Amino acid sequence: MNSHPLQSISSEALSEIDALLSESVAEARIRESSIFHEQLVIAGRKVVIFGAGRLGRLCARACDRAGIELAAFCDSNPTLSGISIDGIRVLQPADAALRFGKTALFIVAIWTGTAAQSMTERVRFLRSLGCDKVEPYSSLLWAYGGTEVPFHAFHNPSEILSHAPEIRKLASLLSDAESVQVLSEHLRRLLLGVFPDSPPAPDQYFPDNVLRLGAVEHFVDGGAFVGDTLLEFCRRTGNRFASYSGFEPDPQNFAELQKNLKTLPPHLVRHAEVYRYALGSATGSARFTAGANASSQIDVYGSLQIEIKRLDDIQFKHSPTFLKLDIEGAELAALMGGRELIIKGRPTAAICVYHYHNDFWQAPLMLHSMLPEQPLYLRRHGFDGWETVCYSVNEQHRVG
Repeated sequence: MNSHPLQSISSEALSEIDALLSESVAEARIRESSIFHEQLVIAGRKVVIFGAGRLGRLCARACDRAGIELAAFCDSNPTLSGISIDGIRVLQPADAALRFGKTALFIVAIWTGTAAQSMTERVRFLRSLGCDKVEPYSSLLWAYGGTEVPFHAFHNPSEILSHAPEIRKLASLLSDAESVQVLSEHLRRLLLGVFPDSPPAPDQYFPDNVLRLGAVEHFVDGGAFVGDTLLEFCRRTGNRFASYSGFEPDPQNFAELQKNLKTLPPHLVRHAEVYRYALGSATGSARFTAGANASSQIDVYGSLQIEIKRLDDIQFKHSPTFLKLDIEGAELAALMGGRELIIKGRPTAAICVYHYHNDFWQAPLMLHSMLPEQPLYLRRHGFDGWETVCYSVNEQHRVG
């Protein structure tokens, strides 16, 4: 079944994916509309939302739409304690547990790439405080999400299952058991609301069990941010890369990127170029939300106008050997805009696949269509599905 059998993949692992995808779309729609109601009845018909950030507020809006009593927010951030958000008071978790732990359904609504805990640990924390009924946000948004869904990589099971053939194809292309496990975890989270409890994989963009960098790399860094990936790339190559091209449209991030670039040895600075524009499927311009650190992104409501370039329109001095794209949901567009460059140069690629719900199958399949001879890997480098990256590895970078 596997096109690149670099490691033995058990039939049981692939069978689990097949089983997860076997539910019909119609069956999923019935399930996603009923499971939250069942949880709510058992818990006492009122809700406390753990997490007063953006996702928590979206969940509160869903509760309001459904006519569900929202008793409180709770949040571990002490600066939020006692304030009101949309008329709902924010309590410390211990206080919320004391007041509502036996009489309300606690919904964990935290989605952040900076999280140091898994969803399982958050649920366990609330239960340790005495909360009897604790569930992730999935079932609430499946039932009453409305305009709040899709939310980043989250969507209803029925929508995911409507793409089962593409996801099965992806499973057949993955090249090691860990990649299949990452895909299984992703599907369990999206289809069942069961979040992974295993720790994230180390070494984002450069995992040692997937690829090895050489001394003569031409690195194209889409979403260079402040230069963090550049500095790690230098460390991995022993400051011996051949060229670096970084793309970062956010003005504040770009200024920090330039500062970090100047800290490199002079012989590396001479071979590095940075550009303050975004990558996409067509050359042009777009509105952009700036000043959001790592989450700055193309946004129709953004206050800044930025320039967009296709990779195929950029005159690189050397064909890239390594391509990284972490560009807040524009990865598919950038791949389309770099099709000629990618097919011709056959670089190893590290592409983030967690910003939108369809990224995790569309980006790998697009990579495979361009580079069919290169094995595909998936690695989850953050909790709860955050920072999942697809790797397409050139023979020069393969391990072993």
